[in-house]
Amino acid sequence: MLLKSWPSLRWLCPCLCHPSAEQGRGAVPSVRRQEQCAFCAGKEVVYRDRDGLFANLDGAGDYDIVKCPHCQGAAVWIECCHEPTKKRPGILKRGDRKIEWFELWRTPSIAAEGLEGTLESSTGSPVGFGLARERCQEALCLQGGRAEDVKMRPFLEAASIYITVLGQLGTAASAVVAEIDKNLRGVQQFFSLEPQRRSSLRGFLEAEKASGRHQPDEPCRCQIADPSGAMQLQWLLRGLGFYARFLQLQLEEHPDAAMKAYSENLEEYHSTFTAFTFRLLLASMPTKDALCRLPAFSSPGAAAEASLAAAELSALVRAMVKICQEQQLWQSHRV
Repeated sequence: MLLKSWPSLRWLCPCLCHPSAEQGRGAVPSVRRQEQCAFCAGKEVVYRDRDGLFANLDGAGDYDIVKCPHCQGAAVWIECCHEPTKKRPGILKRGDRKIEWFELWRTPSIAAEGLEGTLESSTGSPVGFGLARERCQEALCLQGGRAEDVKMRPFLEAASIYITVLGQLGTAASAVVAEIDKNLRGVQQFFSLEPQRRSSLRGFLEAEKASGRHQPDEPCRCQIADPSGAMQLQWLLRGLGFYARFLQLQLEEHPDAAMKAYSENLEEYHSTFTAFTFRLLLASMPTKDALCRLPAFSSPGAAAEASLAAAELSALVRAMVKICQEQQLWQSHRV
């Protein structure tokens, strides 16, 4: 009873607080070994994505470190952090936040699976703008000067190269890069399931139609299932189209490159709120001088090569959008 009255003295002998100590004079307290918490692996803390729109704009980091809710009673916030696994080795992540396309707090994984070895051109440039142009040219199937079809494998390789470049553009760019990366991986997954059948864009779209999940029609009436290869392809094309056009215009010193690229590629698919949010991001897009200081643009002639490569990708995207519209798997709904 004394220990119950004076809790501060319990640390002197924890075994005296064991229930068996109150069961009578000859009772021998048994000390049980506490099992390690599986949720935090015994670290007593975990980390998770920060909550809230634009939560990471304070510069404190993308993650919250909190007490383990299982063994510590509640997920009490401790601190924000940029690299929790380095600051607290062995800490586990226990909380993923759903990332919308317009949000800023996560930098995506930008190297496409299986394509890391292709991200260097024969000229030795670090990112391979020359290789990107080659892949775009290889992908486009012309007939009588008209884009008749697109080969999917070289297109996906070109897209992977561009995502590697876009990952260097900073926090504002990461908003759309995360969505492009997610959609690229989705399209790659559907392509890998039927590589022969989906080897071309028309074959890819025919396979989507054959799934019976969509309602092909004119863009204003078309209904595309989500998630699906067709849905992820159309948003991949929209995101790539925006960034390819932005790079091309910015490197050509267009006075309002970001806004023009946005109006040409994304604005018609955005609701009022989404458009407002996106315009806030456009103000933070890198200038030409900032682009030229990035590793991808720093080698002699890289900026000029990048501008040409961006123009190639932009033309390829336009051709693919037209084919999607012809096949009636392109919807114009606003999000």
